[in-house]
Amino acid sequence: MPSGSGAQLAPLPWNNVDQVTLRFSETVTVHQEDLSIRGSSGGSAGTTYNTSGFTTGTGPDGKFQATWTLGAPLGTDKILLSLADTVQDALGQHLDGEWTNPAAISTPSGGGSTFPSGDGTPGTPGTSGTLGSSPGAFRFRFNVAPGDANQNVGINVQDVILTRNQQGKSLPAGEPALPAGAMAALVIAGAPPTASEALVIAGMPAAGTSDVPASGYLSAHTPAPAEEVRRMTPTRWSLNTVDLDSDADSSLLRKLQRRHRLTVASAAEIAAPVADKPG
Repeated sequence: MPSGSGAQLAPLPWNNVDQVTLRFSETVTVHQEDLSIRGSSGGSAGTTYNTSGFTTGTGPDGKFQATWTLGAPLGTDKILLSLADTVQDALGQHLDGEWTNPAAISTPSGGGSTFPSGDGTPGTPGTSGTLGSSPGAFRFRFNVAPGDANQNVGINVQDVILTRNQQGKSLPAGEPALPAGAMAALVIAGAPPTASEALVIAGMPAAGTSDVPASGYLSAHTPAPAEEVRRMTPTRWSLNTVDLDSDADSSLLRKLQRRHRLTVASAAEIAAPVADKPG
């Protein structure tokens, strides 16, 4: 979900929103009943959306997440998620979930909280008798309007036209790829190589060969345990130099900021350092 501006309140236009997934900065103990999902439809009493399923696991970014499945998809409504600060980590610290919601869709950037949530202080469960209303609770607003194709908080003929104009379309065949000869990216992580080490790029094609890993490739070099060399694309190198970047801590940056020339004319040619970058 967008955050930090009124974009957080732009209506979700889908008609099958039936799950809520919250991702945490660490593994926590969380239960199905810790989350309340409320809507403003249904009169003054509002609407409580019940959940029929609950799972926890690892998200695509490797972070711990929890997913609540609703008994039915959300309809056109203003939704408030309230996650109680009874959620806690392995050390017993409770959820730090304070969140400022934007006042309106027109709210400019800076008019609401951005992830991660919280004010730097863990919550204090038991300070309120209402689920999700104690200081460390996470309260997040969003809107749902199935069919609102242009997300302008109104479903009308404009949305019908936008949807109608997409009739008969389908995804193209094939998969997206970089253009032939595009520069690939390398990452070196961990301790820097010694001055006497030469980097051989695993799977780098020799000149004139196919880009599909097969015969005609240089022998793979197995880096030392603290190093890692990864070739990110299957395309042939067409340029003769590439800068190597590093995620290492700052004490190693000077040693790792090194330019290497990649040569692919024959298996005897390897990636040899040619000059240190200044700085």
